[in-house]
Amino acid sequence: MAEPVLDAEELASILRQSMTLNLDDILELPPNISRRARIPNFENGDSLAGVVDKNALLDWVDLTVTPADSPIEVAHDENIPGWSLRVENYLGRAAVGLTLLALQQALDMPLVEVWLGALHSKNYQLQQLGNFYDPRSVVISSIRE
Repeated sequence: MAEPVLDAEELASILRQSMTLNLDDILELPPNISRRARIPNFENGDSLAGVVDKNALLDWVDLTVTPADSPIEVAHDENIPGWSLRVENYLGRAAVGLTLLALQQALDMPLVEVWLGALHSKNYQLQQLGNFYDPRSVVISSIRE
């Protein structure tokens, strides 16, 4: 069974090729807003800023900032040389080619501490053997190998 062949002249009376709709008569233009109307008048008290008593501000800071928020105190809590020593001591008696996660589980330390300890190690290096985002593919090996 053959399909019918239709030419453009036969279809011209039943197909619409374009349509425009003019809405100018039914739409209103927005009112003209000047930029000066949007600028707050600070002389009439429109500002949210104001003078704050220095002692009141310092009291508020003392209430909201805890000693742990101080970067110096947080940095002093880190013991990277100690972490590195623990990593090196364990690796000195462990199998070569240990993964970072296996080392973390063996040392029972947070992963970030093991990571930093291994990075600062003088005898061992981290190697990425697989996908960048896969922590199981990070292997610790001896620098002397």
